[in-house]
Amino acid sequence: IIKMVTKKNGKVRLSLKTFLISIALWFAVCLIFHLTVQAIERHKKNKLIKAGISISKDISSQSGLPLLEKKFEHLSMLIDNITKRPGVVFASIIDHKNKIIAYSDQDQFFSLNSKNAKESDGVKYWRILNLESHNVMNFSTQITFSDTRVGEVFISLATENIDSFQHYYLMFAILSFLCIIIIFGFANFKN
Repeated sequence: IIKMVTKKNGKVRLSLKTFLISIALWFAVCLIFHLTVQAIERHKKNKLIKAGISISKDISSQSGLPLLEKKFEHLSMLIDNITKRPGVVFASIIDHKNKIIAYSDQDQFFSLNSKNAKESDGVKYWRILNLESHNVMNFSTQITFSDTRVGEVFISLATENIDSFQHYYLMFAILSFLCIIIIFGFANFKN
């Protein structure tokens, strides 16, 4: 029988079996944390996407007739009201000729590139991660009037707290693995 902890010359030595069991337990704990973190992050992201789709559709439904009638003040007030909502970083309305009619912040126009956009319920969405700018999720939907496209709405929602748990998880995994290695290394190679 292999002893898990042996005493040799008054010194404590940890066996290979103890080390392997510790690594297996560490792996199991990390896997459970990883699955939990992924579920939490997926829930946050889905909640943000639902909110963005709802806001996009809301703006789109209110913008059709004012855009056709060129009521730019009304559209600007609509954009101002939307950007007062928590989490809304940017909003703009663009007409059918891609002319920007109303917007909240011209510094955000870099994020309107939607090459890798996903689509849900008629609303396109994509995430922008840029060191120089906000960490945002963008949403785009068409403005229609009588089933005719008359423009497009763009909004950006802040995603500051999405992926925050993943950083903590990664630090936990690395530091705990290093602690296991150091403890076993110190116990076995003290001399």
